[in-house]
Amino acid sequence: MLRGAGVAALAKVDAIPVGRAILVTDAAGKRLILSQPTAGTVVAMTAICTHLGCTVAPAGAQVVCPCHGSVYKSADGSNVSGRAPKPLAAVTVHVVNGEVLAG
Repeated sequence: MLRGAGVAALAKVDAIPVGRAILVTDAAGKRLILSQPTAGTVVAMTAICTHLGCTVAPAGAQVVCPCHGSVYKSADGSNVSGRAPKPLAAVTVHVVNGEVLAG
């Protein structure tokens, strides 16, 4: 994690490819997906599949669960296919000086 404004940063915005996502860990040890759907816009969601709780992983413009193949859009966590019954839960983040911070 990075340091920004006295708080540990999740990532730098420029480390998140536009139209794609990355997997990070917050200060509490929770795995999160950070996505930059359009330049300068960062969204976050839990990295826990809504099917059986496996950790999902970014795969291009999608996020995929390795356990049973559920697929989500990296831009917003919505379901694309698979057994997952609902989208990935949104997590609040904000950007300060080019760094993504929790909250």
